[in-house]
Amino acid sequence: MKKPVAVAMFAVAILIVGCSEREPTSGKEDKAQRQRGASKEEQATSQEPKTIIVNKGMSKSEEEKLNERIAELEDKIDNRSAGQIAEEDESTENSALAAARDYYAAAGAGSYYYTYDELSSYAQSQFTRDEWVNDNTALGSDAASYSVDSARMVDDSTAEVHLTIASPDGSTSERVTQFVLENGNWKHELTQSEYDLFADASASASGSASASASASASANANTKHVMVIVTSTKPADVSINDDNLSWFVTEEITGSKTYERDIAQNSGLSVSATTDAYKGQTTIKVYENGSLVSQDSDPNGYAIVTY
Repeated sequence: MKKPVAVAMFAVAILIVGCSEREPTSGKEDKAQRQRGASKEEQATSQEPKTIIVNKGMSKSEEEKLNERIAELEDKIDNRSAGQIAEEDESTENSALAAARDYYAAAGAGSYYYTYDELSSYAQSQFTRDEWVNDNTALGSDAASYSVDSARMVDDSTAEVHLTIASPDGSTSERVTQFVLENGNWKHELTQSEYDLFADASASASGSASASASASASANANTKHVMVIVTSTKPADVSINDDNLSWFVTEEITGSKTYERDIAQNSGLSVSATTDAYKGQTTIKVYENGSLVSQDSDPNGYAIVTY
């Protein structure tokens, strides 16, 4: 009886061992399957496009407030930039204004050497230092007082200056002139009216210097002393001749030049100053025995005097 029992117990033991061996194997297979499934899910997830959501859940009112805040910041940046530009323009304008006030303070004090040094390079090319001093002396520039009223920027390097001039007799006049920026310094640039003013001063000075010659010419009924002043802002061709062609001039000039000659009392005169340059203004003034007898000025560079 013991033998069948033993056999039965041995069979049960085999069954138990067999089950225990199959269960771990089944567990490993399940784990591997789960790992393969997880790997596929991760691969699928990594292939899906990623979306980043900012301020998720922001209400419409909050969004509007945010947009308003952004607009305010942009306005502050724009206003600051405009303010900086305005400050730079004001600083440039003030420096030009200060230079003009220094210049005219020196003119009123008779410091003509100083004012000559403060002329633009072009204006200096039209006068020697001595001519400038003599012309200002003839004009009596130091007898007037100058009040610089304002300056307006025409461009980055040109300022239009407005001033009031008080003459010794108590009368006042207004003038508009220019200052230009050269090598970091503001210099006085003469306008056409100022060139004309100095040309008249030169004529006056020349008339005084040639008073004896004029008197001699007046004494001689057969001749007259003629002085021609030609001014041009651009290179211009100048032609001068009297009726008898005893006085004949043809040359090119820029700026102002004076011509003098005794001609026959009954002779006429022809003078021209022409230029093809853009905005070239030419001016002619003719004096006989110290008196202005004829003149012409043309902003398109075609001035002619004939009589």
